[in-house]
Amino acid sequence: GRGTDPAEAGSCFRCDQPQRYSALSKISQLTYYYDPIVGGQQVYVEELNGVLQSLGHEVDVIQRWRRDATGGPGVHTVPAIPYGGRMFGKWDWHLFTIGASVFSRGVLRDADALIVHYAVHAPAVWAFAYKSVLVSHGVEWERATPAREDRFRRWLARRSFDRFTVVANDTDYLRDMGLAVQPAENPFTEVAPRKWFIPNCVDT
Repeated sequence: GRGTDPAEAGSCFRCDQPQRYSALSKISQLTYYYDPIVGGQQVYVEELNGVLQSLGHEVDVIQRWRRDATGGPGVHTVPAIPYGGRMFGKWDWHLFTIGASVFSRGVLRDADALIVHYAVHAPAVWAFAYKSVLVSHGVEWERATPAREDRFRRWLARRSFDRFTVVANDTDYLRDMGLAVQPAENPFTEVAPRKWFIPNCVDT
């Protein structure tokens, strides 16, 4: 929870410490996409919200401003450049990371736990690694002919892998991070210290 020494990064989220879970009350999810919910990752965030709320936690979501967002309760929007995705492509994800670290600093600081969807946003919570979980929804960079942004995104993932507790939805990501985990091997388990393989229906 708050006040934990950053040197103890990730210790809050070991499953052999259930008393830490019971003490959590305010959880924030950080994601580029959430509202409006059109499928994929947005559904994942919404379902996770429901699970956490059913356990008695207060949950909110920090996302990039979107023109078509419905603006539901518990949604914090980070200012963005209109049509930034069209103008900057995937670099707009990094602009969101910078914006979240500035405009949502108070929300990130005050949360008891943070769930960050994709390691590309890890820099926004670097100082809060001790209370954060990075969720991978799969490898998000081009491998065959990587552009500069792909290489930077992968570098960020590898740089944050040792610092954060990580939950991966598939083993492909874990192998890319250097773990010797075979497809569908040991699902729903901690496959390495603070590294979890929790499949999201499909494994590659």
